Amino acid sequence: MRRLVVLVAATCLASIPVLAEPKANTKAEAEKVLKTWEDAYNKKDSATIAALLTQDAVYITPSGATLEGRDKIRSHEDEVIKSFGASKITLEKFYPAGRSGWAIGRSVITDTGGKELHLHWGIGYAREGEHLKVKVLTVGLDVKPVLPTQSGSR
Repeated sequence: MRRLVVLVAATCLASIPVLAEPKANTKAEAEKVLKTWEDAYNKKDSATIAALLTQDAVYITPSGATLEGRDKIRSHEDEVIKSFGASKITLEKFYPAGRSGWAIGRSVITDTGGKELHLHWGIGYAREGEHLKVKVLTVGLDVKPVLPTQSGSR
C-alpha cells in the first residue's frame, strides 16, 4: 500500500509542470510563429511558412477560397509571395486555451507597385507534438464600410 501511495504521489508531482504551464509561454510561442512567418514571407520562403502549419491546416483566403492541407496552402503561398513585396504582421490579441489558443491581428503587405494592402486575420493554433502550429487561418482585406445613403431627406 505504501508503494502505491508513493507511486501516486510521484505521478502527481511529475505532472504539475505540465498542468501549471504558464499561458505567457504559449503567447510567446504564438508571437514567435508570427515572426517566423513574417520573415519567411519577406524572404519568399514558402517551405518555412508550410512548416508552421499543421498537416491538416485550413486557410480561408481574402478572396474567400478555402484551402485544406499544408501542401495546398504552400502551393498557394508560392504564388502569392511572388506577387508581393514586404509584409508586416501585428498580433493584436492572443486568447490562450490550455497549451494552444487563438489570435487576431493585422498585416500590411506591399504589392510590387508599392501600394499597401491592409489585412485582418484570425488564427487558431494547435500542437503537433511539442510545437505550436497554425491549424486555422482566415484573412480578410480591410475595406472602408459602405454607409447607407440618405434618401427622402426634406
